[in-house]
Amino acid sequence: MIFMEENIVIHTYSVADLKNWLLHNQSAKGLSSEVIAPTRAFAIMNNPFVTDETRVVCALFVNDKLAAYTAAFPEVLQKPENRLAWWFSTLWCDEKYAGRGFGLVVVGTLCELIGEGNFFDAEGAKETVEIFRLLGLKSTSIPRYEFVRRKIHTDTIRGKLAWCREAFSQKICDRRRRVLMHQMGDDSSYFVKYSQFVDDETYAFIEAHSEKDALLRKQEMFDWILQYPFVQVSPLYWRVPFENIFTSTVKKHKSLCCKVFSDGQMAGVFVLTIWEDAISVKYLYYETERSETVFRAIVDHLLTLDVEAFETNDPCLSDYVSILRIFTKHLVTPRSFSYPQDFVLMNGFKIQAGEGDMFL
Repeated sequence: MIFMEENIVIHTYSVADLKNWLLHNQSAKGLSSEVIAPTRAFAIMNNPFVTDETRVVCALFVNDKLAAYTAAFPEVLQKPENRLAWWFSTLWCDEKYAGRGFGLVVVGTLCELIGEGNFFDAEGAKETVEIFRLLGLKSTSIPRYEFVRRKIHTDTIRGKLAWCREAFSQKICDRRRRVLMHQMGDDSSYFVKYSQFVDDETYAFIEAHSEKDALLRKQEMFDWILQYPFVQVSPLYWRVPFENIFTSTVKKHKSLCCKVFSDGQMAGVFVLTIWEDAISVKYLYYETERSETVFRAIVDHLLTLDVEAFETNDPCLSDYVSILRIFTKHLVTPRSFSYPQDFVLMNGFKIQAGEGDMFL
């Protein structure tokens, strides 16, 4: 039996490397769309807290073939006050190298470059959570509430029968939707303003209603999240190949900052991420006594766009949507949240679920 010698090489990439690759077609040290999707690279390049020298990607190659990579981006949090946070947005390892510790190597290498005393986060598989635990972080689970229409497979007799039942139940659902739209259409007690940025008034409202938040992003970070997806429409972006491991990046979506007003006063703020067939509420702030008004504004979107799925991290909004029975299936799935040993989570804390540079 002949054993092939393995040549293992680790490369890290700075924001300047990303710019040279995307803007000038100068690929350094194997940097390509396999290592980081162009959409993520564009997003990180426009992050308000990076410089050209900031190292944001680490990749491991075996015999010149990509075996593992990770990416991270920094921000300075408003709460805890001016704390530097590093968000690890992705981690991938070739299945044939599973158990070799390559994921730990790329994450650990990037952490070492970042330095001590910073804040890290991971959302995803149990392997990712274990890696961050080995690096000395704590973790907890955050519930994610998902509403979807039941998927029906019609390639079997059983599936066809199920499809007939679904079609019948869909008629009932459509009838209920029309009734709800009529009821909400008659209500003029609120109106919604939409924008692509967070103005000072909106951010002041967010600050005032974030007492339960374990952390709070700064105003410029909200604006980055709202604006960066539109890089997809630029001529430069379309010159970059789409074929890469992040298949979800080919989907189109937009994000909107929505301000709900009732009786002339702001009652709530939320950020919608709208896909072709799904809506996700990424941030949600509201006055408790006017919560139903804000929830109705969100449901208005759900009914108007006739989406197939809806996601939120707010349990009260989840209960409200569940009662209306707009969707046929309600799921609660855990999302991991990893944080430093010196970061204390208070009782009843809340984690606002944001995109970062991710396309989910």
